[in-house]
Amino acid sequence: MGTGRALLAVIVATLLCFALAGRAAAIAAPDFTFTNASEQATIYTFNSGPLSCTDFPAATDTYVWNLKLAKINGDLIQDLANNPVTVVFNSGSCNPMHDVTNTLGIAPGAPYIHTDSAGLVEVDFTGAVPDFNTTNSSNDVNLPFFDNIVFHLVYNAHGTVTGGLKAGAGTLQVSGNANLCGAITSSQPQCFVLNLGIGETPDTDISCICVTPSVVDIDITSVIAP
Repeated sequence: MGTGRALLAVIVATLLCFALAGRAAAIAAPDFTFTNASEQATIYTFNSGPLSCTDFPAATDTYVWNLKLAKINGDLIQDLANNPVTVVFNSGSCNPMHDVTNTLGIAPGAPYIHTDSAGLVEVDFTGAVPDFNTTNSSNDVNLPFFDNIVFHLVYNAHGTVTGGLKAGAGTLQVSGNANLCGAITSSQPQCFVLNLGIGETPDTDISCICVTPSVVDIDITSVIAP
């Protein structure tokens, strides 16, 4: 199986996990939870409409998600090191998830995991990743549509407060560019999903949180108009 087909299979499995996430949560406690989040998005518009809608499926918009994590299980490092890291943007709610606008997959082993001078675990990844959003017209396993993503997670794996973080707590920032057309035109809360447990039954390495994003509109009509 080629790399593209293997990753597509992972994404399909991930979407199935989303459908079962609510049911799994009733069976077992999650390995981590989101306690707080914020999203800042920059939307480039042309003739009063999102450019990503005009030039579909161009990834013309940018985003920054800042999240806080709690109740982190000790196997988080193993999950981040060995499993696909899947980031999903969804409009509306965490359960059910019915309007997925971006599905970004970081391959197993790609994140850089290290311990900083304060003893906190840091997980970093910067690069282009395939977006297997089901409405993306470039959704082709041989020619995926790439988005940029910067993933930076810091968490305290110790039993006491370290580096200003409580035991089992962490912070996550995910930023990059994507096609946010569907997210902005939906006029609904935006949800962030992180899944690290592909293939687990039940899947407890998944969490979701929804917020009202802060959106900056940059009109470039005069710049590119004839």
